[in-house]
This record gives sequence, structure tokens and C-alpha cells, in this order.
Amino acid sequence: MTRAVLSLLLFSMTTPAIAQQKAPPPNMKIPPVFNPPTTMPAPAPVEKLGDNAYRVGEMHLDTKKKELVVPGSVNDVTVLEFVANTLGGFKAYETALTLNTNAVSFNAAMLVLGVDPARSRPAEFQFDPKAPEGDPVELTVSWNDGRRNRKEPVEELIYDTRTKKTLKKGPWVYTGSRLYKTEDGPMYMAETDGVLIGFMHGPQAVIDNPRDDARDGFGMIVLNPNLGLKPGMPVTLTVEVLPLKK
Repeated sequence: MTRAVLSLLLFSMTTPAIAQQKAPPPNMKIPPVFNPPTTMPAPAPVEKLGDNAYRVGEMHLDTKKKELVVPGSVNDVTVLEFVANTLGGFKAYETALTLNTNAVSFNAAMLVLGVDPARSRPAEFQFDPKAPEGDPVELTVSWNDGRRNRKEPVEELIYDTRTKKTLKKGPWVYTGSRLYKTEDGPMYMAETDGVLIGFMHGPQAVIDNPRDDARDGFGMIVLNPNLGLKPGMPVTLTVEVLPLKK
């Protein structure tokens, strides 16, 4: 099953246009030196736990509920460009959450849940004005704040300092990220950049925000200060694949 998922993963990816970048805002943490991997990892083995239950690395899947549950933690960040990065991912310095998985395994888990890459259109470049497309998903984040368990839509984590509001609510889309060519062979952009979930229309993201309210907010979007999330705090991200509109 793992080999079949990896084959589908490679077949489903598209190659990107040249990404467009903006100058980093003065309040952003200094980015680390970009040292991308030169080989693409295999997805973690898919382990069957029950009739509809599977485990991929530290992730748990329920194929009946169409649900993926991933543990992670809050990053020490100032401004945001992404929602979630891979474990040890390069973009953690501008991402809200680290999830305990690599990108290949995360994408493989999404494929097991039945998303169709044929319906995906990732962003062509960073801050693409054209909305990304793909199968709809819902994202929620859970944590314990020391007094009680909390569960919020992922939109509540992303706070726009211009409007003093969080992101507009609504489904996100599975885009699958993109492949690009290197001297060592094809590489998966989600893996090399360490990005799982974006919200500013970027080609790296496996899941992206189809709405446009934060795409032009580079340098102005922060982790919601009203939630009390602290660096290193354990969290759980849940992805639910939603029914297609008829």
C-alpha cells in the first residue's frame, strides 16, 4: 500500500513557475540558511489499526470520518506567512505551527483519505492573485491552555493587524504542492521548503486558503494574541475532507 501511495504522490504533482518573493518585513525573525534536502523521503508506512483506522508515522487517519489528526507544537514567531510546517521545516520562522511529519507522509495521508489531485490547482507563485483550487477540507486546532481544552477553527490562529480580525471562515483546499526539477532529480516543494499549510496562495502548500483576505498582508499577519498560545505548546491539528459540492 505504501508503494502505491508513493507512486500516486509522484504522478499527481505538478511543476511550478518561478516563485515571486517579497522583501522580509523588519519585524520578521532572521531566516535560517536555506539548505534543502537533495533526496525526497519515502512516506512513513501505513499501519492499519482497525476497520477504518490507520496510522502514518505519528498521524492518525479515520477513512470513515475522512479525518486526519496530526500532533505538533506552536512556533516562536513574530509575523506569519504559513499555517503549518514540517518537523524541522525551513519555513518555521514564519509559520504558526510545526507538525510532527514530513511533507511526503502528510500528502500520502491526504491521498489515503481520498482527495483527488486531478481537481487540484496550486498557486503558480507566491502571493498568486488567482485562488488555488482543490478538494475542500476543514481545519481545526486543539490544545490545553492550562485550565481547559480548547478547539478552534484554524482561521482563528491567523490575525491581521491591519483589520484587527482573524481570517474569514470557510473551507480550505487540497492543492498537493508542486514538483520541481533539480540535478538530483525531481523534488517536492512542500518538502524542500518545509510547508504543509499556507494562507497567502503559495506553490509550496499541500493545503491552501482559497480566500483572498490575507494574501496581500505580508508582514502584517501574526499569531492571534488573544488565544494565549505560547512557543512550544503542544497542539493537535485535524484535517477533515469535506463532501464535494454537487
